[in-house]
Amino acid sequence: MLNTNDEINSWRDATKIEDMISLIDRGILLPWQDSRKVLKGMAPESMEIVIRHIAKLFDERSDQLLSMEILTESLLAFISAAGEKKLIYQFIAEIFSQVHQERCIDGLIKTVLKNDLIDKDYREGAFVLGIFLISELGLAIFQYKEETQDNAPWIDTCLHSIATHLLALGNENNTHIRLALLRYFGTFNVFPQYRFSFNRILSRFAHTLLEQLFSQLFNRKNEASALSYLLEVMPYIFEGDQYAQQIVYYNFRHFLLKYPDRFVMFLTEIAKKYEELPQERSDLSLDTYLKHLVALFDVCNEVDHKNLGRDVLMVIINFSENNDVKLKAYNLFKQLSLRKSFLEMGSLLVPSLKHDEILKTLSKQSTKKRGRKPSFSKNSENISLTNMDNLGIEISKAS
Repeated sequence: MLNTNDEINSWRDATKIEDMISLIDRGILLPWQDSRKVLKGMAPESMEIVIRHIAKLFDERSDQLLSMEILTESLLAFISAAGEKKLIYQFIAEIFSQVHQERCIDGLIKTVLKNDLIDKDYREGAFVLGIFLISELGLAIFQYKEETQDNAPWIDTCLHSIATHLLALGNENNTHIRLALLRYFGTFNVFPQYRFSFNRILSRFAHTLLEQLFSQLFNRKNEASALSYLLEVMPYIFEGDQYAQQIVYYNFRHFLLKYPDRFVMFLTEIAKKYEELPQERSDLSLDTYLKHLVALFDVCNEVDHKNLGRDVLMVIINFSENNDVKLKAYNLFKQLSLRKSFLEMGSLLVPSLKHDEILKTLSKQSTKKRGRKPSFSKNSENISLTNMDNLGIEISKAS
């Protein structure tokens, strides 16, 4: 820390890391309106030093309510101004290395959910960012537990606390919070104790959120971000209950008929996603997705759209090179009442036919696609600080 004579008392005068750390140590709040100017030109390495120092103070001052509120608001203002997702993970990593992890995390949750910032103009944006931080913290704890097999009591205590507080936000009418909740509880849905919570989340807002996401999927500006998020969460949603699948079917049917060529490309991308999923995660989800594809083929049959039916069938066939999956698809097709032309296409799934023979037959019947091919470039950041606004209303940011 600097000498008292050299200490500054305003963030506007902070030009060095030492200045910032001194201000943080003395509990001087980083104003949202000044945060972007303060961080302008600051090197990523310097930002990391400040963020990790804040995390250490969380441990030292976790029993001091006012200090925790100032630290939390300064943390959120700093991350928002920087716009760097990696700062969140650097903060989380430092929290993990502290002595009182449980106390730090509990203090963070309580101060974020209190949602009582000094500057009301930034309250909504800070609250959303805080929820995003808490959900990422929970996912990081889960990943740490899976990788290390650490069964320390604080881990399950923190996971339970985070899940309880996030579930209570299910009625929040904010797109970003809903995106965070769906991803969080979808990740944990593999465990029986979280399935009720996940289905509860889906029943509250999945219909509205999926409709919005699919609309963004066919918006040139936002399609890459929407695709990245949907590819992550759709396998989770396929694990949901029957009501959740009705919601999925309604949206699938609507957007298949509205954007036929491009929606088929999206269905193909989901099929590719299953190549990356672990076996224990994909079994139930894969079977449900297969049922959705067969149901979409039946939709094409209802409206007598042969070309679209052929495209959907191509997704199923490319998706079902595995003989077990192919047999499941064939048994599902046998339950449908199809027009003659669609019955002939569906018969290509008979287990005795080889995969190459089926593709050769269908390729002869295929027609040229029209219209713009969407970028559908996968975004590795998913819903990060820099692109989450693309999928919902604009939130307040540090100026």
